[in-house]
Amino acid sequence: MCVERAEAEAILDGDRERAVGLLLRLDELVEANQRLVEANERLEARVAELERRLNRSSRNSSLPPSQDPPSAKRPGGKGSGRKRGGQPGHEGRYRRLLPPERVEEIVEHWPERCQSCAHVFVAGELVDAVQPRRHQVAELPPIAVRVAEHRLHAVCCPGVRPTHAPNSRPRFLGRRSAPGCRRLL
Repeated sequence: MCVERAEAEAILDGDRERAVGLLLRLDELVEANQRLVEANERLEARVAELERRLNRSSRNSSLPPSQDPPSAKRPGGKGSGRKRGGQPGHEGRYRRLLPPERVEEIVEHWPERCQSCAHVFVAGELVDAVQPRRHQVAELPPIAVRVAEHRLHAVCCPGVRPTHAPNSRPRFLGRRSAPGCRRLL
């Protein structure tokens, strides 16, 4: 509430009680204003601290690079001027091709048609213009389960006539799979 000077003088001249009430309340209003100023200073300090934390990165603090915010620029560096990967003249590293006599299957891939004019090649035209490019794919053979059936025969003794089973109990009796096979199944 903003009071003009004329209004303030009118209050002092006319209504003494109202003037005293306002003067008594003045201390209360000054204290409230002081509390608001202090709260504002605390909030401004907190905002400044949060902004400082938000702007931290691995370049200006002890944070690891993995903790950088997505907006942080990655350190570029000058670089050597070379492209990534193997450089010209560098002998590449790759698995050597096996000689044809050690390969189990050779699959020939011939072009069906000319890429320029779409001419369809016939069998007589399929002659190598250059040495064919070779690519080998190594595969593991399929794993097959070997099943062995164990038959426990019983025979009759011609003299006594009771049935006789094998003398010792086989170690596999009661099992459906061998110990090495259990891990696979």
